[in-house]
Amino acid sequence: MRSAPLAEAARRDGATLGTASVLGLGHHLPEQVVNNLPISERLGIDDHWIEKRTGIRSRRHAMPHERLSDLATAAGRAAVEDAGIDATELDAVLVATTSADEITPNAAPYVATAIGATKANAMDIGAACTAFVTALSVGTSMIEVPTAFATLSPCTLALGCRPPAPSRRSKERR
Repeated sequence: MRSAPLAEAARRDGATLGTASVLGLGHHLPEQVVNNLPISERLGIDDHWIEKRTGIRSRRHAMPHERLSDLATAAGRAAVEDAGIDATELDAVLVATTSADEITPNAAPYVATAIGATKANAMDIGAACTAFVTALSVGTSMIEVPTAFATLSPCTLALGCRPPAPSRRSKERR
């Protein structure tokens, strides 16, 4: 079942303009749930203090083997399935994140390849807290201009204290 109906194409001066709409939604969360207690103990505060000030009771932590692109791929697959379209119909994959797996290449090309979006251009949108809204805006613009017909914008955020894996260059410096 689609999350929203297909929008009717708008017309201006005899030209058909694309109208963007949300066709499908998907999400994926890491399995590990971390409540406020271990964080509050580390900070020396009451665990209810965090909830009272932020509204947060728990959060999800990605395991070391879970890459951000894996989380985005799972969410993207779910959104494509919910939309009832084939990934080959996507013209763009925009991954909204500030915490990509690598500095380069971006996560979006990995996601596009993994879901089978074979003709889609792919780019990360790194706009911190507004990355998802920015990705929706960019995708909407691509559809309405029209340079694209269908875009996918998985929003993924994997912030943490996990140090990056040492690169070959850093190993050579030791």
